[in-house]
Amino acid sequence: MRDRKICGSPADRAVRLLDGAPGRLWIAVGAVLGLFIAGYTGVLLAVSNQPVWSDTWALGGLFLASGLAGMLELSERLFTLLELVLLVVFVLTLVPNGALDDAFAFPWILLWLVAAVILSAQF
Repeated sequence: MRDRKICGSPADRAVRLLDGAPGRLWIAVGAVLGLFIAGYTGVLLAVSNQPVWSDTWALGGLFLASGLAGMLELSERLFTLLELVLLVVFVLTLVPNGALDDAFAFPWILLWLVAAVILSAQF
């Protein structure tokens, strides 16, 4: 491909096609569609009848923040901070509904511990 060992192959033509402006356009379109899918997944979970997920409105934003977290190192830290803020909002919105005990009961507490370790590793 880039080392030109296989000249004229379909992979070589695809690499040349996605160089420059067409490649950036392809990435931009993919990013917009990816954000839509991530946000839609969070909203779909939020409006379902599953315990905890349907008790908060912050889940769509949480999925978007998770999807955006891989862009650049600086933006990754900022989106991780946004994700942390939305996790706090998520937990706070469960309090009035009385779903906080369900969200932190076993086995969910294990998931929260994994999330806390991963988030703390980002900083």
